[in-house]
Amino acid sequence: LGKERELEATYLDLSKEMTQALGAKSEPALLIQHSLAIIYSKLQDWPKSERAGRNAYYGLQELMGPDSSNTYIAASTYAIAMLRNGKQEQAITLLKEKIADLGKRSDNAH
Repeated sequence: LGKERELEATYLDLSKEMTQALGAKSEPALLIQHSLAIIYSKLQDWPKSERAGRNAYYGLQELMGPDSSNTYIAASTYAIAMLRNGKQEQAITLLKEKIADLGKRSDNAH
């Protein structure tokens, strides 16, 4: 877990710098939040993973829109953390919504 903790510290520093430079709602800052969610999942720190995943998902959805590939990826990471925190219903609801969005997206492409 030493490498993961080192990576966590690096990403936390990067997150602070990115937020100061570009704002918390910038795409790079939100993608760093998503990366932190993944790092926390590797550390099995599910509350922190859920919090970072939630920040990334809702921020990316607001910035990039619900159909952005980054939004879909962040939703998946967020849902995994919710599942690990015992929030099965919320995780399943989120995933069903994103699957429905993909279906609409596919229908509009034809």
